[in-house]
Amino acid sequence: DGAKAEQLYVRLARQAEKAKRLQDAERLFEKGRDLRAAVEMYMRAEKWEQVHSVASSFMSSRELDELFIRKAHSLHSAGRLKEAEALFVRANAIEEAAAMYRDSRQFDQLTRLLQNASTPQRLKEEQTQIARQLEKEGQHKEAEHYFCACGEWRACLTMYQGQEMWDEAIRVAKVHGGRDQA
Repeated sequence: DGAKAEQLYVRLARQAEKAKRLQDAERLFEKGRDLRAAVEMYMRAEKWEQVHSVASSFMSSRELDELFIRKAHSLHSAGRLKEAEALFVRANAIEEAAAMYRDSRQFDQLTRLLQNASTPQRLKEEQTQIARQLEKEGQHKEAEHYFCACGEWRACLTMYQGQEMWDEAIRVAKVHGGRDQA
């Protein structure tokens, strides 16, 4: 009987999974016509390449992206940001990964992500936004870092002048604008 055989294969697959024989379990899930269970197994094991490989055989790319995005949000909630980033990137959800780092105030990770996966203009916009936020919070040294990284050293100069931090303003002008600017 085909239906009983499929049930048996699925039961055998679950035993193979318990024994950490995931490839064997995958083949058994396939014989039992339960590829969704194979995907779930690989997700539990956090084997993303295998998740993609098996799931792409029966899911649309949109469904697969949604699956990875849901898991990425779960990883983010658990504080596993690097792993969440990898899944967001795999699903081409760069802005969601950027928002995750922005919300967590991991600005260096945010700029690294955008350097690798975005346009130079998008990176510059984000660095300027970070610098403005840090300036409002009174974190001038950190703001300087981001202003200068995106080439907005004049904005940094204005920030220091507005705070009457003349030594800092002169230093920034000399380093980024040359001696004539000081």
